[in-house]
Amino acid sequence: MNAAPNSPKRLKRPTRPTAAKRRPKGGGSVFREGDRYRGVLKREGQVVARVSAETEELCWERLRAAERGENPRLVQEEGAPTLAHYADRWLARKAGARGRPVKDNTVLGYEQKFRIHIVPYFGHEIRVDQITPKMVADFFAKLRKDGLQNSTIANTRNALSGLLGAARLEGIMTENAAKGHNIGEAGSGFNVVGFSDDLAVRILNAMRDSDHRDAISLLLYCPMREGELLRLDWANVFMNAKRLTVAATDTRVLAPAGSGHYATRGVGTPKTKSGKRDVPIPLEAERLLRRRYIEMGCPKSGLVFPSKGNPAVPVSPRTLLTEFKKRMAAAGLPVTKIHELRHISISLLLAHDVDPNLVAQIAGHSNANITRRFYAHVLDGRAYAAAETLAFFGPNSAGQTAAGTPRKSPGNGIVSTEAQSSENERETTAERCRSGLTGRS
Repeated sequence: MNAAPNSPKRLKRPTRPTAAKRRPKGGGSVFREGDRYRGVLKREGQVVARVSAETEELCWERLRAAERGENPRLVQEEGAPTLAHYADRWLARKAGARGRPVKDNTVLGYEQKFRIHIVPYFGHEIRVDQITPKMVADFFAKLRKDGLQNSTIANTRNALSGLLGAARLEGIMTENAAKGHNIGEAGSGFNVVGFSDDLAVRILNAMRDSDHRDAISLLLYCPMREGELLRLDWANVFMNAKRLTVAATDTRVLAPAGSGHYATRGVGTPKTKSGKRDVPIPLEAERLLRRRYIEMGCPKSGLVFPSKGNPAVPVSPRTLLTEFKKRMAAAGLPVTKIHELRHISISLLLAHDVDPNLVAQIAGHSNANITRRFYAHVLDGRAYAAAETLAFFGPNSAGQTAAGTPRKSPGNGIVSTEAQSSENERETTAERCRSGLTGRS
């Protein structure tokens, strides 16, 4: 029976390619993933090699090299990308990473290191595969000569090493030229001249008539990070329970496409998992918060420290820092960074014999080892004080020590004059341990 004249013509079902046209078995496969091509080589059902490249042709070349038992990374594309171009591509992939997400603030930090330090030093014309370990070592030496803190150099090293590591995996270069360079302790460039109860009081007095005195005071009473303070919400302040909950932080986030900006302010999660925590509120901090709560009209929620123009946006960190530095300079105090208030608060807690494990919990450190490492100078001072309880000789039947005249001690009440003779030296050493803050948390 013939088909109707106006009926659509049936499409012929496509046939499979003949054996002559098919790719040989075991030859591998190439597929596109995002802006790259990835290849997989299998033998007897087992994956024996994985490759990737910018183009399909290069991906097949690397797959063939792997099939011959050669190193596919040695197969390079024509004209490796420049450092500046590849940095843009690498940062874009970081921003859109799947699986384990990368925080916007981390991506922005990497972008800043490339824009300020890495690309200006190496230049816009150098290709990624031209960078050598000697060039990287000279780069880090220049950063040290310029007086950058070890933490900044370490972060720059991490950004450059991440990019070169990705280039190595893609076969653009055969080794990571930034790997293995020893920068030193990341926080060793951070110093504060002294810490004491008197210094804390002088800071509070210097901020007494400032519009930002409450924010600065709360950082001393409760060792929070500045971003955690700026995003503190009244819904997370429990004055009757004498605690507040840190649940968010003020951070930089990638700006929406088409906004004309690369970054903007936003809400982020605390620095570590332990950053989400309850912080006890001491009496003076409770009075401060109650007064501010009444002045703001007893809100049930909202930012504790909003900006004047927009209550939904916290006060600008730059405004806070400018006011703080001006007040500290006028009072002749050595504190120049708001983050130093956190170090002073933590150091005073340790100096007053608060257990390091509890201090780590209050400060939001991921573990107590971080507290012990960054604040070893405080714990050393406590160790000298603890050693005083062992500096004694047992009394004789007359109540005198074997070395001479007794003196009181927190232990059994008798300490030798021999121990007394070195007291000044121990006190000097202990005071030296308290003379500066080192480390960043």
